[in-house]
Amino acid sequence: MSVSRPYTMAVREAAGALAGAGHRVRRAEPPYPLSLGVTSLRHWTAGTAVDAEGLDPALLARRTRVHAAVGRRFVRSVRSGDERERLRARLTPFLTEHDVLLTPTLARRSPGPPRGTSAAGCATSWRTPPTRRSPRRGT
Repeated sequence: MSVSRPYTMAVREAAGALAGAGHRVRRAEPPYPLSLGVTSLRHWTAGTAVDAEGLDPALLARRTRVHAAVGRRFVRSVRSGDERERLRARLTPFLTEHDVLLTPTLARRSPGPPRGTSAAGCATSWRTPPTRRSPRRGT
């Protein structure tokens, strides 16, 4: 996925500021495996499943219950640490040569609200705490 110009420019500006402060800055490509996205999602959802253990599911928002349900199937493999250790072994040589890895968090702006949804409603849903019931029943 290509990174849109505003995010690329933000990273370049930050790199320029670091270089201006006397740091050695160079372009580098971390050896990320193709499986990094899937591994990240497994850890993210498994963490939600662990956090939700012992909580009353009726008090959780639907999206949190679903997120935890997806993650439950990954808890055992995530706890084993095998994927994490493989990733660590792959990235350690790269990271020992660099003090800081500066990279955009986002590749581009997120899409707008779905058709039929107001921007205000979409923004409100992002602010809703994930462990509380949504104001609207069934969401």
